[in-house]
Amino acid sequence: MFWKAARLAVVVSACAVVTSAVAPQALRGGMTRGASNLAPGSTSPQPSENAPGPSPTPLLSTPGSASPSPTTSDARSTPAGSAPPSPSATQQPPPMPLPITDVTSYGAVGNGHTDSTNAIAKAVTVAGARGGTLYFPPGHYLVGGSGLGSGIEIRVGQPLTIAGAGSSLVTITNTNPTGGLLSVRVDHTVVEGLTLDAQSSNTRQALGVLANDVTVQYCRILGGRQFFAIYYAGPSGATPAAPLYNSGNRLLNDYVSDLVDNDGISWSFQENSLIENLVHTGSRLALYVDRYVTVQNETYRPGPQGGGTAGFWISAPSDHITINNFTSYGMGGIISDNGVDVSTNITIANERLMVPGNTLRVDAARGLTIRGCNFGTDGTILFTGSMATTSVLIEGCTALPMIRFQGSAPVSAEFLADSYPSVATAVPHRQTFYNFNSGRPVFSVNGGVWGNRAGGLFGGAPATYTVTNLAGYN
Repeated sequence: MFWKAARLAVVVSACAVVTSAVAPQALRGGMTRGASNLAPGSTSPQPSENAPGPSPTPLLSTPGSASPSPTTSDARSTPAGSAPPSPSATQQPPPMPLPITDVTSYGAVGNGHTDSTNAIAKAVTVAGARGGTLYFPPGHYLVGGSGLGSGIEIRVGQPLTIAGAGSSLVTITNTNPTGGLLSVRVDHTVVEGLTLDAQSSNTRQALGVLANDVTVQYCRILGGRQFFAIYYAGPSGATPAAPLYNSGNRLLNDYVSDLVDNDGISWSFQENSLIENLVHTGSRLALYVDRYVTVQNETYRPGPQGGGTAGFWISAPSDHITINNFTSYGMGGIISDNGVDVSTNITIANERLMVPGNTLRVDAARGLTIRGCNFGTDGTILFTGSMATTSVLIEGCTALPMIRFQGSAPVSAEFLADSYPSVATAVPHRQTFYNFNSGRPVFSVNGGVWGNRAGGLFGGAPATYTVTNLAGYN
């Protein structure tokens, strides 16, 4: 992750700021918009495919309409092995708050070939002064900007709802290869019902956020090959040794596609935040020095780039991270140390590894719960690294074929009521537990069902372990 070098990318402004009149009030009636119809668990399109089909069309409201609250998540709530819940077909954004500032009233043209950067900047100035909604009617809008600046900058003014008629109906494409598309620096901004396209022209981030309590919902976000599709950078000056945090940010019911060989989504220095109902194709979700973050209901598929496909990456020192109902067609994720610190109080619940041979890698952690997961017939939990992994509880997993200890650091873990199937593929070591570690891991197995009679329970270098009440084990 190259966050240090990239931190300035979303804070430089290059958009024109022009004062303009208020949009006609006739816009208050007859306006429609809708949500993408793509839900976790559905077949996600490749990055080059078209947007989803038509969407529901909510009505306008009076000022003060609130965006939906996060779904209350419980890491124990979904039975292991069941499909992750999907948003309801009728789920849609709330009505748009008034007044409405329509970008086409200030000269923006959604014809797919007219640059609308300056026109949208005029509309942003008006909307920022009075609040309400910055509205994009159906169309394909082009923005450019110059240098590292973003094509659309929300830097000052009242909190806005930046709304399109629906992610299948509105696309905003960035044409400036050195800059981002949309940068948000105003707290309580809402972005919804848009496709943000940084992929077609291979530009920098499609979305950059340096603010608090920003909600991005019902959007398609397309990233190119040179930078994160989504970049939540955290406050200026934040470092792992002296972290500062943005708070309350949310991604809800979004589809993300990226082509970068690094982090598709960089969620850095965030606290009290939620990522829920996400379909992600491309590189990994990077949770970088975060605390009290929940990722709920994500379906992940690797993209064509071939690198960075860990699914998710939790970087130290993160704390109180919960990942619940994560379905991966790539790797099962990484929990890493940084050579000085480890992450603490991490919960991975109801994860499903859909492709044989993939791994959830734990470099180091203190206080790790892995609950209700299904790793198929030859998925692996791999403990590796040079820092200790302690206070580990792995419970209620319906399929836990292989556990591997690697590296020199101590590991202490309890396995409670898990199911250990036989290993389906021909691997060099077919035991359920195998120790490559030059140290001596300490673990206990209590309850559960063991089905790996042909492979054996344990092999490799010495370890200290106990087995009690394990059905199928003599």
